[in-house]
Amino acid sequence: MHTAHLIGTGATRSLYELTAHDRKARAFLFDMQVEASAAALEARALKAGTDADAQAVAVALDYARRIIETKAHEQGKRFRLQIEAETESLHRMP
Repeated sequence: MHTAHLIGTGATRSLYELTAHDRKARAFLFDMQVEASAAALEARALKAGTDADAQAVAVALDYARRIIETKAHEQGKRFRLQIEAETESLHRMP
């Protein structure tokens, strides 16, 4: 249903891109840019016992499920998810 790609990892921030398609209809559903600070991902990874990239992907997939379940993708096709150490925020993009 979705594909996640790491676009870039910097010293302080990482950017990921997740694209969701309907498998049966092969239709594009939405895409989501995921931006996270390195410190936030490291803090989350330490708590979860995984690596930083795994944390970004896990949070992004959770939000992707929510977008599909609530049918939010019917109101907009582009989203930006910002991940911090304790919080996340999802915004619709124009």
